[in-house]
Amino acid sequence: MSDPSSQITFALIDLSGFATLGLRIGYDKVAGGASVLRMANGDAVRQEFWAKNLITLTCTGVAPSGLKALDYDQTFTLTVPDPDDPSATGLPQAASYTVYATLREEHDINGAVSAWTLVCEEA
Repeated sequence: MSDPSSQITFALIDLSGFATLGLRIGYDKVAGGASVLRMANGDAVRQEFWAKNLITLTCTGVAPSGLKALDYDQTFTLTVPDPDDPSATGLPQAASYTVYATLREEHDINGAVSAWTLVCEEA
């Protein structure tokens, strides 16, 4: 059985092998809050925004072809090590998120792909 802390999958595509190529995972929080909006008749309505996770996967080289073939207008399941829930061994357990994602590629001066970033915001 594999170590849960090494499980990195996106839309059933295993990205764990990219850890040896320098795959970095960034965890951020998108702030929540609340605001008061007005209806057409003048009534006040409180709208709340929940705090969400923003997870970025960044790696050098060309993005896996499976990532390039996806339709990013839908939600996906992302499984990564959960930094907020260490197990008894001190290693983080795997956590799954339903996310909206965007794949970005960086190019070098010659126009070749030099790195890719997968930005995932919790749905």
